[in-house]
Amino acid sequence: MKRLLSGLLALCLLCALPATAAARNDLTLFCRERDGEVRLTLEGLDRQAYALQLELALEGECPNARFASALRDVYSPDCRVEADRDETVVTIYLVAEDEPLSGRSLDLGTLTPGSAFHLPARAELLLLDRSLKPISEGRIPLEAEREEPDRVQSTLSFQDVRPGDWCYDAVRDVFEAGLMNGTSADTFTPNAPTTRGQIVAILYRLEGSPVPAPGDADSPFILVGGESGTSFRDVAPGAYYEAAVSWASSSGIVNGYSDGTFRPNNLITREQLAAFLYRYASRKGRDMSGRTELSAFADAGQVASYAVEPLSWAVSAGLVNGVTADTLAPGGNASRAQVAVILSRFRQNVL
Repeated sequence: MKRLLSGLLALCLLCALPATAAARNDLTLFCRERDGEVRLTLEGLDRQAYALQLELALEGECPNARFASALRDVYSPDCRVEADRDETVVTIYLVAEDEPLSGRSLDLGTLTPGSAFHLPARAELLLLDRSLKPISEGRIPLEAEREEPDRVQSTLSFQDVRPGDWCYDAVRDVFEAGLMNGTSADTFTPNAPTTRGQIVAILYRLEGSPVPAPGDADSPFILVGGESGTSFRDVAPGAYYEAAVSWASSSGIVNGYSDGTFRPNNLITREQLAAFLYRYASRKGRDMSGRTELSAFADAGQVASYAVEPLSWAVSAGLVNGVTADTLAPGGNASRAQVAVILSRFRQNVL
């Protein structure tokens, strides 16, 4: 019976069953290329599907492309390849034999193009339920990353961030750079939110944890716990972020609130994070001319006035993407995994 169901689902996919369901904007495909292979991970699958058809467009002619599924108890016929001189379209089919395809982070498998190529430029996804009815169809966002072939691949000790996870390389990058630590010896807690104080502490480490020279009256570094009159009343002396907030405030990277507080324990928003990074990069003298028009996002009107320019720059620099194809979520919070990815891109693309 399982084989029969798998065969029927595969037949529907191979015959290009027309889909009428609306596209799911909360799905994202992560493509990680290393040594000529592309690992595919589908993020955000919050419903049960019994079959999927994934169409990827590669720049380059790859007539010998092949795909190997990483899923158990899944039937995966040979992928369909349509290649010409400029583009190769690879269509991958996965059909569950018993249990449905599910999971917020679904490791689909490995695509081997077999020729010179660029990472996928677009992806179309079709999902079917057990009754062969389409439940989702349309283009989904892509996150693509290429690893340097000569990079030393160390393994982190964290049990909740493993090789193949969409954020693994970024977590390793910021961990090895000393910017972010684990929440324990063997956990990173990637889905936990981050606070304003934590982000400022990270930027302070990125700067090298500067301290004012003794007796330097011209130093802009102000101890917020002192008696300068510019202190934030909610930044306690001795707090782990005290020196970081002092440095960042004195350097013009962060601002407080009109009531004299910094609110270090408040969860940081995506637009605040973009503003912090924008001011830090400006202070470092980096090229800040790139801009992306935010009107393409349906919630662009929700961006605070102070954050319009920083977010426009951050999107242009590839640091921040929409949470869906047309949603920026400027007031949303950033998880530790998301911060790790953004910081890693910031180090690679901006600094």
